[in-house]
Amino acid sequence: YPFSLVYSGGLTFGNVPGTSTTEFYQNLAASQVVHARNWVFVATDSFSYLPDSPTTGLSGVAGVGDVGVFTGQTGIGPAQGILTNSSSRISNGLQGSVTWQTTPSLDFEGSATWQILHFTGSNPGYNSNDISATFGPNYRLDARNSIGASAYYSRQTRSEERRVGKECRSR
Repeated sequence: YPFSLVYSGGLTFGNVPGTSTTEFYQNLAASQVVHARNWVFVATDSFSYLPDSPTTGLSGVAGVGDVGVFTGQTGIGPAQGILTNSSSRISNGLQGSVTWQTTPSLDFEGSATWQILHFTGSNPGYNSNDISATFGPNYRLDARNSIGASAYYSRQTRSEERRVGKECRSR
């Protein structure tokens, strides 16, 4: 039952006008694999809080780059801020899959993903909520060839927050 937990985070000190001089960034990713008889279950979660910064990467902090390492099962979570120039944000990506091996050549696999991206800073962006799922059979023809089919469902919602004084309105 392999389990993986990766944390990276830190504290930045800066002197950029219009932003805080001290900011935290956090990233936590966890995954669990369970293999029971003919079933394989995989669950992963990747959560991050990134301060005001127009960069991408694990930290989201200019000049730091990717601190830490992603594990094989956790994925990278939601996209980080392509629709904004500079804003604090919270993201979470939850993924799960299950495979049922009915015979040595035939299995059925299903997976689902839920991802959110929510901007919290003074320069708001487009918040997103994405849900997707897939299911289908796979048949192994020989050691190098297989054939499969799948059904796919996806729903994406976007909302823009506009800040007026201390009030926040969703549109």
